[in-house]
Amino acid sequence: MKYVCVKEFTIPKIDDDGFEIENMNMICPRGMMLEKSEEKWRLAGGPNSIRLENDKMWIEIEKERFEECFVPYSKALRCQECKHMKSDIPIGNKRSWNYCRHPDYDCIRGYFLENMLVGDIGFLGFGTPDLKRKRPPKWCPLLRVCDTEQECERCQ
Repeated sequence: MKYVCVKEFTIPKIDDDGFEIENMNMICPRGMMLEKSEEKWRLAGGPNSIRLENDKMWIEIEKERFEECFVPYSKALRCQECKHMKSDIPIGNKRSWNYCRHPDYDCIRGYFLENMLVGDIGFLGFGTPDLKRKRPPKWCPLLRVCDTEQECERCQ
């Protein structure tokens, strides 16, 4: 099952043998999406830890921190609850045009260019201002998984 980080936190970096690397920490940013591993084997966290991974990395954290900082993806992000969603109702029109006005516009634009998408960049859909989307679009900057040491390729 996929989970999304809703509270940023820092954890020590671990080498391939399961030991902490001195003076090296990793920030798990809000919006990072990871999948919970069902394997019982743990490298660094011990039997009471939870392993989360994606195609770029893995982390093992305590169950208490997991419950505090992560929520299931299906409950995590909804455009209508996001502070960056804006609705415009053109004069003489009854339906609204809903857009994402996230400050990281370059990342959204980069996703559109990278995937050869045409249309209004950041457009979420027509409808009422309380847009009913089950999940945010793939280009949502809050879902972006970047290496914490350098910007993602779309943002460069």
